[in-house]
Amino acid sequence: MKKAIFWDYKIKKSDLKKHKVLDFWLSRKINFGDFSDIKKSDLKKHLPHLGISQSMKQMIFRFLHSKK
Repeated sequence: MKKAIFWDYKIKKSDLKKHKVLDFWLSRKINFGDFSDIKKSDLKKHLPHLGISQSMKQMIFRFLHSKK
């Protein structure tokens, strides 16, 4: 992941190895509509723990499990 900086938080690349930090980072990016630098493997693994709406979780789940 290239850049993990928000305007009010600085998250180092090494911090993303911690599950809670990665959950926060993924939730934050998704809630702000920024899907850049997000790996599908991270989404699959962390989706149940993300602080996003249930409808967004369902949409991402369907995307991840589509045959396309």
